[in-house]
Amino acid sequence: MEVGGEREPRAASGEREPSAERTAPGVAVTVRLHLGLEQFRPRIATGLAVPVSVPAGTTVAGVVADVCGLPDRMRVLVTVNGNTSRPTDLVGEGDQIRLFMPLSGG
Repeated sequence: MEVGGEREPRAASGEREPSAERTAPGVAVTVRLHLGLEQFRPRIATGLAVPVSVPAGTTVAGVVADVCGLPDRMRVLVTVNGNTSRPTDLVGEGDQIRLFMPLSGG
């Protein structure tokens, strides 16, 4: 199909390739689980930096729930690039996200 005199790009199979308007861009972030949180993602060792791609507009809460698989009501401390974050903060390209279980004691 031609658009404005130009042909749409086609993949080797002859199918149309998705255009930028049709696919949501991903945001590359790095996630680290600390202090026992790896029990929710057994393949992620404690402190191991895991690169993931999340949809643009993903919040810190979205990373915690969707990427890390933590229960909804579980309390965790989350830092983004070394700063404490709120669940509603958006994550951005290259962010370093760390999750910690809160500790108490005396």
